[in-house]
Amino acid sequence: MRILYENKVICSGALISTRLVLTSALCFPRTLRQPPPRSYKLQASRSRIYSVANLITGAIEDMALLLLHAPLEDPFVHPIDLCESPLRRNDNVTMYMSQQHLRFLRTKLIPNSNCKRSYAQDENAFITQTMLCALNSNRLVDCQTAKGDVLLHQDRLCGVDIYGQHCSDGGVNGELYADVFKARTELMHLIERYSN
Repeated sequence: MRILYENKVICSGALISTRLVLTSALCFPRTLRQPPPRSYKLQASRSRIYSVANLITGAIEDMALLLLHAPLEDPFVHPIDLCESPLRRNDNVTMYMSQQHLRFLRTKLIPNSNCKRSYAQDENAFITQTMLCALNSNRLVDCQTAKGDVLLHQDRLCGVDIYGQHCSDGGVNGELYADVFKARTELMHLIERYSN
């Protein structure tokens, strides 16, 4: 799903229940005057737009949730299941990239130290134990991730892109994701709390 602010796409996200969309916390910078939730909209299939009732930030490290006013009813969009087990280095994963046209890359998890090199120039990027590093393309033109893009393993949501694109041509490019499995308990509580 696309997250819109004042009718411009700012991030992507994943529908994890009929009322909750999971994305990167960095989609909503902390400022003294936070925009009201109604400033944000969600775009699903066929350009359908949905209103946001509330933003849930700070509950889960590096992740944020958008609460829809009403349950999403769209025959082309269904909630995705959350990761049921921890991912390990070299696990096969699928990165979804929504920056331009929706694309995906089948790849694998790599050590977080590879992401340290990819993010070395970004003084705002911090790498913690609640993050996963996935191998991205070594071609800048193919490396088109956005904040909130998803990382799947066996058709389950296992990661949410935190920072968006951090690639260089010819390098070993790592992409940082918030680890959904490590936040599964909190996410399941929120899904239950806001179910229909």
